[in-house]
Amino acid sequence: SSSDSTWGCRCLTPLPDAAFTELAWNNNWDLYHYSTSQTSLTIELPTISELKMCENNIDLQSYDSVEDCAKAAIYSGVCGNQLMWSTSGDCRCCVQINDPLVTENSSYTLYEYMYTYTS
Repeated sequence: SSSDSTWGCRCLTPLPDAAFTELAWNNNWDLYHYSTSQTSLTIELPTISELKMCENNIDLQSYDSVEDCAKAAIYSGVCGNQLMWSTSGDCRCCVQINDPLVTENSSYTLYEYMYTYTS
């Protein structure tokens, strides 16, 4: 049989447990689990501004803490360096790095996130 050699292998980045329930399944792919050496993720989350949001944002679902929201933003691979989190758990990330399009919003606090991995 012939196959498309451009498909290859795709890797998922680690996500908080809640995100795995939202994975879309594709019958053309097999899902395998692999283990690597343990690494530790350290996140810094200074507050940029309360009651603000970036206009160009991506919904990352809901999380119980701003730290879990930051992990989702980091692992998404599509976020800039800012996130918005509300006390109701809504988590969004800004698409651009240092997004200049910031507007008033009574539901969100805008954070900048920085992170490092250590083994």
